[in-house]
Amino acid sequence: MKWSNQKPLQAMIVAIRQGLIMVAFGLLAACGTLQSGADHDQSQSQEQQAKAARANEVAVLNNRGVQAREQGDFKESEAYYRQALAIAPDYQPALINLAILLELYQGRLQEALDLVEQVQAMQVEPDPQVENWVFDLNNRIH
Repeated sequence: MKWSNQKPLQAMIVAIRQGLIMVAFGLLAACGTLQSGADHDQSQSQEQQAKAARANEVAVLNNRGVQAREQGDFKESEAYYRQALAIAPDYQPALINLAILLELYQGRLQEALDLVEQVQAMQVEPDPQVENWVFDLNNRIH
């Protein structure tokens, strides 16, 4: 059979190919291997929400540590600070508060020094108060 007009046939072939491509994309999407723009935006939004929730949790744990220290419950205070640091190891407020607790309330100077030096290493520009704190702890230890 000979087609008198090839354009409809070519259009049909293109349509079939496109249909197969769409079927393939549909299968990929059904398998979860293809993410639509909306899905990608939603997953980014969920990731941002999770980060915000973790940041909030870390701040709450740090604040509970401060409250426990102020009430004289040093063991509980330390536990809160360490929980915060388990989630966010570079969270400076918890590092500083734990160092204060260990130095001033428990006399654990070397552990406090280690934490203060960790804070010092994270700073972009030297902080004179942190430098003095490190100097003082070193003098008291040695």
